[in-house]
Amino acid sequence: MKAEKMLERMASNKRDWSMKDFLSVADELGIEHRNNGTTHFVFCHQACLRHLSIPNHKDIHPDYVTKFLKMVEKVKLSSVKT
Repeated sequence: MKAEKMLERMASNKRDWSMKDFLSVADELGIEHRNNGTTHFVFCHQACLRHLSIPNHKDIHPDYVTKFLKMVEKVKLSSVKT
């Protein structure tokens, strides 16, 4: 599934998303991510002042989906400006 379509679905339903979905969107949009063998993935991009840490749980809380969507918006805005 393309990132844009997945982001639209995330925005309309913030439940039932897996880390695989977040990683897929991040890869397509050029958002860096890392997991150093811990329970969290950290997402970062030069357009964002702060990193976003999301726990790698089976059920990711909707608040993290909201935070990820905000990060994606900042990344998109930065690519439009350049």
